[in-house]
Amino acid sequence: MGQSILKIGNAQGFWGDSSDAPAALVAQAHDLDWLTLDYLAEVSMSILARQRQRDPTTGYARDFLDVIRSLIPAWKSGRPLRLVTNAGGLNPRGCAQACVAILREAGCANLKVGVIGGDDVLEQITASANHASFAHLETGAGADTVLPKLVTANAYLGAQPLVEAIRAGANIVITGRVADPSLTVAPCVAHFGWPSDGYDRIAGATVAGHLIECGTQVTGGISTDWLNVPDSSNIGFPVVEVADAGSCVVTKPTGTGGRVDEHTVKEQLLYEIGDPALYLSPDATVSFLTLQVQDEGIDRVKVSGATAGPPGRAYAPRRSDRRPVARALATRARGGGRACRRSRRRARGRA
Repeated sequence: MGQSILKIGNAQGFWGDSSDAPAALVAQAHDLDWLTLDYLAEVSMSILARQRQRDPTTGYARDFLDVIRSLIPAWKSGRPLRLVTNAGGLNPRGCAQACVAILREAGCANLKVGVIGGDDVLEQITASANHASFAHLETGAGADTVLPKLVTANAYLGAQPLVEAIRAGANIVITGRVADPSLTVAPCVAHFGWPSDGYDRIAGATVAGHLIECGTQVTGGISTDWLNVPDSSNIGFPVVEVADAGSCVVTKPTGTGGRVDEHTVKEQLLYEIGDPALYLSPDATVSFLTLQVQDEGIDRVKVSGATAGPPGRAYAPRRSDRRPVARALATRARGGGRACRRSRRRARGRA
């Protein structure tokens, strides 16, 4: 076990987030230990599948290669920064090979790149479409009902394979489909030496990962009080300072826009969680009901008290279907109080 606090930042909340953000966060947070980058959503997998159909060497978030290039100065300066990302998409090995080529060309061949696969279950589903394990969670319909349209099928892996890569010395870990919070859980487990059944500590890291997985949402990006979030066009990406006990402090770099307070943290805690007593993860089944959220000063909020039991015995697969190609035009609507004022601010590019 090393230092008592592990500092983990996230600078990619979705595929399409700023490619400049990771290097900016690394420059702003000089003592960052780990950088997480989250690229994948259901629609991302469909896009990657179409890319891979055209060119089998693709199928990963190629924007990530620009991120690797942007971080090379930090690594060459001696920064011990480590990185974990699901940018590998449907082709983590191809993504890793492209990264290795960039690192070698830049004189950073000493950096080790770990690759995590095993999430692709399309072959298993195709071979056993009627198996009860692949039935639709809500309707109970078998996978055979969508088999002709099925393009991808990937299970959410947990932190354990990432932990093994980190313990093997990987400086950069590239995965396919992994549960979003597990990108944060893995560095914590590897660093603090938590046992696989240390569920309350793992629960704390899961909560920390949930808080930062969507990038600037927790620093005011989805705040109900959005109009009053300061300097929102320069909003800072989040950092969690995780303790060995599993608690964390949510913060952001000094001098950046946005804010971290009890309200922004609680809003992100509630984002996409379903039953707060049963937050399902491959690493633990977490209860948010025992959490304590405390302001600890300007842009510092402590989150503690997470509790958990063992994870379920099954992985959750996600699929994407082949759809007819179409061109679409989208209109963005804003409702509620001060809708006109919020729309004008957005149109001016200030948020």
